[in-house]
Order: sequence, then structure tokens, then C-alpha cells
Amino acid sequence: FETADICFQPNIDSCELQPSQDDTIDFGIFGLCLSQERPDTAGTCLWSRSECPPNDVWVTPNIWLENSTTFDDICTCDKVQIGACLYGDGFVCAVSEDACDEHGQYIRAKDLAEYNPTIDCRLCNSFNHKKDNETSTVAQPDNTAD
Repeated sequence: FETADICFQPNIDSCELQPSQDDTIDFGIFGLCLSQERPDTAGTCLWSRSECPPNDVWVTPNIWLENSTTFDDICTCDKVQIGACLYGDGFVCAVSEDACDEHGQYIRAKDLAEYNPTIDCRLCNSFNHKKDNETSTVAQPDNTAD
């Protein structure tokens, strides 16, 4: 989990995803961005701290997990909003500016909702979360999109 001292580091060859030792969570969780201007609204699940505007509060996954009471509260990939590369009038969902080529303009996740509310970019498709002793199922990627 991301903490104040430990943060995601891209491109580390020795980094591997491992299953949890106690099988309590078997999927990735992400951070939450809370608006200080609109504290009565729900937060926004985001890919990284860099997507959270400076005036908002970034809540790391481990803090969010400690304070969550149900799986519905946890920022899983299907709830994570990502940005998009703008090419003329078209959008291609993207996790960061690095995903856009020189012809694309990156629009951050929170800005995308204001720029074009009809575009809904998520890190992954919706899936059913494993609850108690139920078997979890994961939606297969839709290869027909884009």
C-alpha cells in the first residue's frame, strides 16, 4: 500500500504483484481524492496522487482501507477514473500524459468530467467483488471497444 514514505515507483524490474497472505483482498485498491471546496460530495477514486488537484486532499489506499466499512467503499479499478488523450474531437482513455503521443492533449481525470461529461474513462471494467465466502468473478475485457 502507498504510505507517506512509500509510493508507487514505475519501471522497477524486481516489482511483482503477489496475492495477499491472508486472502482478505485479492484485487488492487487505489487512492481517493477529496474536494475541500465541496466537502459534502463523495471523493473521486484516482489512479495516482498526481491526478488529485493541489487544493484537494489525497487519501492513500491504506488510510482509506482502515476507515472503510464495506467493499463498496474501497477504490477498486472499476471505480478509478482516469484521464484521456484528446485528438481533435475524439478521446482515448489514458492513465497519464505519458500515454498520449505528440498529437494528443492529455486531460486529467477530474478535468475530463467537466470538459466532456459524456466521457467516462475507468481503469477497468466493472467486476463483482469477492464477499465473504463467495467465489469472485471478473468481467472479461471488452476487446471490441476502441
